[in-house]
Amino acid sequence: MDYTTAAFIGAGCGIVALWIYATWVWMLADKGRESPPDNQPSDIERNFRAVFSIMSEDRRQSLIRYNMEQYECDRLAAMKRAVDDRERDARRWV
Repeated sequence: MDYTTAAFIGAGCGIVALWIYATWVWMLADKGRESPPDNQPSDIERNFRAVFSIMSEDRRQSLIRYNMEQYECDRLAAMKRAVDDRERDARRWV
């Protein structure tokens, strides 16, 4: 085997090793960006609590239940719908 062939084989092995290392680093970095744990509120829930912060907790839960029953949707969709309705009402009178 001459030096040119050995150089090409070495370069190819180096590229494959670099690709494997980059994939491994990317997978480790991506692992840190998982979704927040279940005990942390989502952006929709935080926004809902901010918009309806003047209401009591019982009244907020009642509003969520009403929207869930009225529009047959899940809890987060009901919160988003309530915030959207509130924003639409606020824009109506401007």
